[in-house]
Amino acid sequence: MLGGWNYVDNTAHVLNDAWASADGVSWHQVQLPWTFGMYPMAASFRGQMFYMGGMQDSRLASEALSNQIWMSSDGVEWTLRVPAAQWEARIGGALLEHQDRLFILGGKVRNSGDPAVFRNDVWRSADGLQWTRVLDKAPWPARAFHCALSHEGRIWLIGGGDWDSRIARSDIWSSADGVNWTQHTDARWEGRIWHACFSYAGKIFVFGGRLFDPIRTVDEIWSTIDGEQWERSTDAVRPGPRHAAYLAQFENRVWVMGGGAAGFLQSDVWQFYLP
Repeated sequence: MLGGWNYVDNTAHVLNDAWASADGVSWHQVQLPWTFGMYPMAASFRGQMFYMGGMQDSRLASEALSNQIWMSSDGVEWTLRVPAAQWEARIGGALLEHQDRLFILGGKVRNSGDPAVFRNDVWRSADGLQWTRVLDKAPWPARAFHCALSHEGRIWLIGGGDWDSRIARSDIWSSADGVNWTQHTDARWEGRIWHACFSYAGKIFVFGGRLFDPIRTVDEIWSTIDGEQWERSTDAVRPGPRHAAYLAQFENRVWVMGGGAAGFLQSDVWQFYLP
C-alpha cells in the first residue's frame, strides 16, 4: 500500500509512506522519496511497481499536480525514472495493464470542478516510461475517479465523475485496443466515484464508492459477466461503507485496505476468499 493523505484543519496532507505485508496481518513501513501522494495512479507491470501523477498541498497556495513516474522492483528502493511524462500532470486517472501494455484513461488536470479540467484521453506504453497518446478524446465523457480493468480481452471503464462538480456516472464502456470503444447499458447501480473494481472467475466486480443526491458512501458489491446484466451480492460479511479504498488481489483473495467511511479515514484490512 502506497502513501495517501489525511486532513488536518481541512487541509490535505500527503503521507508518503509505504506498507508491506506477506499475510495482511503483520506490516512493515517503508519511507518513500516523493512528495506527490493524493489521487495518484499505481500499477504492477513486468515485475516492477509504478507510481505516477498525484497532487500535493491540496487547498494551499502551493498546491501542485505531478506527471512524475517512479519505479521500484521491491517497493523499498524507488527511482524517479521520468520527471515529466508526455501526458499532462493529473489526478484521478485510471492506470491498468492490458495485453502487455500499460494504459492511462482520463483524470483531471487541475483540482477544480470546471469541466475544462477533465480529460477523456487514452495513453499507451510498452515500458511504463515512454507514452503514446492513442486518443485525444475518447467517446466516453471526460471524468476522474473512475475504475478501469482488463477483463476477458477488453479494457473496461466503469463509472466515475468528480467530487468538486458533484458528478457521478454509472456508464460502462469497453475496448479491445483502447482506441475503439463500445458503450454498454448503464448499470443498475447508482452513479459513483472512488469505487474499486476487479476481475475474477469470468466476472467483473464493483465495490463501494461515493454517491450523490444524497451524498453517501456505500458498501455494495455488484458483479457482471458481460457488462450489461448486474447482480448485487447479498453476502453479509463486508467492510461496511467505503470509498477510495485500496484493493488488491493476492493469494486467491481480495484485500480491501483503508479508505473513507462515515466521515473518517480507515486503517483496517479486510479479505474476501474467492472460490
